[in-house]
Amino acid sequence: MSISSTPGPDNIVQATLDNGLRLFVRENHSNQSVVISGYVAGGSVYEPADQAGLSEFTAAMLRRGTERRTFEQINEDIESVGASLSVYSGRHAIAVGGKALAEDFGLLLDVLADVLQRPVFPAEHVEKLRGQTLTALQERDNDTGSTASLLFHKLAYPASHPYSWPIEGYPETVSAFSRDDLIEFYRRFFGPAGGALG
Repeated sequence: MSISSTPGPDNIVQATLDNGLRLFVRENHSNQSVVISGYVAGGSVYEPADQAGLSEFTAAMLRRGTERRTFEQINEDIESVGASLSVYSGRHAIAVGGKALAEDFGLLLDVLADVLQRPVFPAEHVEKLRGQTLTALQERDNDTGSTASLLFHKLAYPASHPYSWPIEGYPETVSAFSRDDLIEFYRRFFGPAGGALG
């Protein structure tokens, strides 16, 4: 592998937008696809203990509908060109990722911007996602490996520390989320400043 094919300061273009989002671009003309990955402000460290899982739930709701697209339209736009798009919460940030053919990059970027900037948190999807999440949490709590991991974090960190609870939350916290909770969390913590996209 030559030095020029290895990502580095000589072949990555960097810029910072007016809104604080940092961009990193590396061209690879031997590949006909475009890959996007990055993060924006958010994450489970911003949620209180009695709302464990709120960041992850809010991130998952971003793809459930926007001012311009319904949940079905988002999926149709992405899947019709064989692209992929994901949004999920980590401890310290909301991660985003996507992949598309180079010719469909504009569409992928448009859908991603729509999802991040104009979510509407449809009430019916809040309940659908809640049901799916509660099922996943029940499966997690029946898995010995997951249970051991949860116990380790509870023992390793004080109860008030966000590392002590799981990113996906608990059945009792997820059951209590309201649509207003999601909107408030999104407005307070999700934003481009300090984020990056490449």
